[in-house]
Order: sequence, then C-alpha cells, then structure tokens
Amino acid sequence: MNRFDKFTHLIANISKCILKIKSVEMMDYGLKASHVKCIYYLYNNEGEGLKLKDLSELCDEDKAATSRNVKELEKTGYILAKQGSEQKYKKPLKLTELGKKIGKAIMDKINKFLELASSGIKANERNKFYEQLTSISTNLTKICKEYKGV
Repeated sequence: MNRFDKFTHLIANISKCILKIKSVEMMDYGLKASHVKCIYYLYNNEGEGLKLKDLSELCDEDKAATSRNVKELEKTGYILAKQGSEQKYKKPLKLTELGKKIGKAIMDKINKFLELASSGIKANERNKFYEQLTSISTNLTKICKEYKGV
C-alpha cells in the first residue's frame, strides 16, 4: 500500500469508527451522532454558554447544520437559549440539567474510548503523533484555501 492509500484509508477508517461509536452510544439518549459535538462543547463551555455562531465554529459545521441540531436538542429538552435577546441566533445556548447529565455521560464515554484507542501508546509518542497530525491538518487546510484546481 502506497503512502496516499495508507493515509486516506486510515483517516477514513478512523472517521467511520468514530461515527459508528457516536451513533451507537447516542441511541440510548434518542440522539444522533451529530448532536455529540454540540453537547460536548456546551458542556465544556458551561459558564456563559455559547452563541450559535461560536458553537458552529467549534463543531466545524455550517450554521444551518448547527441550527438544526440546536432545534432538535431544544425539542428534546437538552439545551435552551437564554432569554434576553430578540434574535434567537444571538442568544447564548446552555445545557439544561438533563443536558448536563448527558454531557457528563458523553465526557465519560469520550475519555473511555480515547483511553482504549490509545492503549499501548506511550504518552510522549501520543503527544508527538498529535503534533504531527496537527501539522498535516494545518498544511492541508492551507492547500485547500489556495487550491484552484489543475
């Protein structure tokens, strides 16, 4: 297997596995895999909450997709928009008590799966891997922004 095949295959496989884990784990809560990031970031930014734009950027999704997820999470009682702003998209979003409970469960599951996924890898090796993966991501992002096609 050449370098390109190996790289793209491994990245695609990792993504597919993560999506499957998220989908299966969220079934218990009646949620979709796409809700995980929203709850995760709201849980980790519990203080003032997050505006839709900020949540969208953290989730690395467009505002429309994030807005759909927020609407679904509001309907199920996991998040709410704080009162005080006329425009809904400008309201800080916060987890409800139920949302916080699910957020904690999600964090616990994430930590468990990260531990399992990196078993047998020393901390310094893992740190170096993340540095290298970050460099690859940064380089590819730069290429994509400048890419005009052949």
